[in-house]
Amino acid sequence: MSLGIALVGLLYFSTLDAASSPHAYTHAFTVTLVLNLLLSLLALAFVPPLRKAAAGPTGS
Repeated sequence: MSLGIALVGLLYFSTLDAASSPHAYTHAFTVTLVLNLLLSLLALAFVPPLRKAAAGPTGS
């Protein structure tokens, strides 16, 4: 989780760079929001396999 926060913060500030206009902040926020969405979808893709692994073998 900490790695994701660091990655999002790094992307935000590298997108923002030295600009300080409202448009630059909006653009950096939008890019970061898209990254958050992609990371959430990636995490969601791992949920079903993890549930199966946690349930254990289903044979007798």
